[in-house]
Amino acid sequence: MTGKKKVCIIGGGATGVALLWILAQDKKAREEWDITLIHNQPQLGGHSLTYGVKHNGKTFDIDIGVQFIAPMLYPNVHEMLKRPEFKSRVPVTDYNELRIASAFPRENGKQMNWGNFPEYQQGEKFALYTEAMAKEGTAFLKFVGRSLFGHLGQSLSDFFHAPPPDFKHHKRWVNYFLKPYLSIINGYGAALMHETIFGDLFPLFTKFPLPASWKLPTPLGSFTQPGVGWQRFTKGARSWVQAMAHVAQELTASTIHHNCFAQAVWTDPKTRQVTVQWEDASNKRYEATFDTAVLTTDMWMNSALLQNEKNQWLWDSLYAEYIGYGLKYEGKYSPTGKDWKLPKYVKFSDKPIWDLMWGMCYIHSDSSMLSPDLMDQKETLQFNAYYAPGDTDGNYDLSKTFTTYIQKNVLNDPHADGLYLTMYGYIPDPKKDTVPDPKKVYFEEPWTHGKWTPAFMSGPKGQLHKAQGVGSVSYSGQVDTNVYFAGNNTVADSEEGALVSALAMAEYAFNVKNPLATSNPLAWFILHTYRNVMFPGYTAKRIMKLLRGIFYAEVALDAYAAILDTFWPARYIAQYTSQTVTGMPLEMIRWFGDNLVAILLIELIALLSKRDDVLAWVFRAFLVGDVIQLISYAHYILSNPGVPLTGGFIFSIVVVAFLAVVRIIWLLSYRNAVKKEKAA
Repeated sequence: MTGKKKVCIIGGGATGVALLWILAQDKKAREEWDITLIHNQPQLGGHSLTYGVKHNGKTFDIDIGVQFIAPMLYPNVHEMLKRPEFKSRVPVTDYNELRIASAFPRENGKQMNWGNFPEYQQGEKFALYTEAMAKEGTAFLKFVGRSLFGHLGQSLSDFFHAPPPDFKHHKRWVNYFLKPYLSIINGYGAALMHETIFGDLFPLFTKFPLPASWKLPTPLGSFTQPGVGWQRFTKGARSWVQAMAHVAQELTASTIHHNCFAQAVWTDPKTRQVTVQWEDASNKRYEATFDTAVLTTDMWMNSALLQNEKNQWLWDSLYAEYIGYGLKYEGKYSPTGKDWKLPKYVKFSDKPIWDLMWGMCYIHSDSSMLSPDLMDQKETLQFNAYYAPGDTDGNYDLSKTFTTYIQKNVLNDPHADGLYLTMYGYIPDPKKDTVPDPKKVYFEEPWTHGKWTPAFMSGPKGQLHKAQGVGSVSYSGQVDTNVYFAGNNTVADSEEGALVSALAMAEYAFNVKNPLATSNPLAWFILHTYRNVMFPGYTAKRIMKLLRGIFYAEVALDAYAAILDTFWPARYIAQYTSQTVTGMPLEMIRWFGDNLVAILLIELIALLSKRDDVLAWVFRAFLVGDVIQLISYAHYILSNPGVPLTGGFIFSIVVVAFLAVVRIIWLLSYRNAVKKEKAA
């Protein structure tokens, strides 16, 4: 027995392992927590999965989730990789020419293709890239740059419902340029123009006038030129996740269960301890009780884990509303992967609260997955609508498109010629949809995913704090479940989102401060923004919580003053004047002491209630009293010119003024927290 509290992290992807590292690197957390991590793959990685492929006599590390990172968009990841313990373990390679191409069915015999680099912008193959389309793209990028001044919250669908006069061919440009780009950004097969806002695109498409010494070239994305400022994990994204695990294990031993599938999670209504049930690869079942559990798996999986008889009391009253049911998939794969099956009691919904999507990826050597009209292979990736003819999005059906990454260009290695990664935003049916030749497939993997844009699923994200266990800040109606939710679904579907979610959770559930705190304003901004998505008004609530210590000190000071007033009123008044006070004025001081007891009890009860709404009413009344007291002090000073002020009198003025300022800060923070909570 170690005497430590026990925490179980479910999910060994970037968020779960980042949380493991954050807790391990903190001395106090190491002494306080015994950590267990459960992961359903042979190796850690989750969506940051890298698969080694032997091709042309060489082994290549192919990422099947994240392909590129950028210091501009992933500043916290960038700060972590600069640390000595990660710099040697996780090398990155600059990628300063992100070439994007799109291919469509032919239109009146013309080949319908375009690319964001010169070779794919002229000639008979690229009939789409006209001067008019280039102007539309330039106008859109300019508007994105100007959106900082009033349009960041506007959705793309609202914008193009009535676009400015500059957009003369916007319908065609949206279908053949914007939607493909958004599909690549958002996870393939969906543009999500109604959920994507200009604030999502601003950091991606804006060219910032930054000093060259910052080494942050922009724009990251463009319709007319290759994107710059990107990087990729030289050894694959999994190298980053595994490095975090290795560093964590060097700091303190943790228990990591690979190839184990969590089956159920429930909270005991009496002890509030959390039981986790899981199975290993041989279907042997295990069960253990923890003080805390953090679920970093996707929300559909969380739904399955929390639906069980022993957790029914929480499911009916809490989780059904904020987690809800997942979307059932009837096909080749079970909802959790190739070989895992959910318990029969798990229910599903056709309209889940969390609007995730099924996805599929293949690593293969089938070049026919490229459009036959665009086989040049000069691009980094190709959005392919050629095999998805239709009329919903111009002359194609966006929902049936896919994207192929040409690995010789991704890896910048000619030996990878003929090696491809194809990603779908749905599970393709080999009988109906275009899929790689099974004989040429090295690896295939289904999964559920969200979207890269932070605005996606903003509704469920904004409500999730109500289902979180109680943490360093609290919300009205919260239940002390000791179960917490982190991961990409809680912020944004990216490596930065995964890391920031772990950082926010570590501070909220474990009181572990950000170990990556630097002077990087981008890192601070993204952490601050995403943390307030997970926990609305978090910063304001933390300020309010920190100020509580001052108010407890005020209660103690008032208690001292009340005792002095009641039992030794002459000593109390001597602090303010050298004159001797007797008779009725002295009794008035005693009476003031009696009232002060009532006042301090009101404040103490409000503080102990932990109800901010009650405390707000008390502080509003006290603030009025502070103002009246300060006016009285001013009146006395003006009415008695030349009378020397005692140290006690000056101290009282300073204390009252200080408390008035602190109360104002607290009330403003309270208003801000309430506003953000309501907005969420």
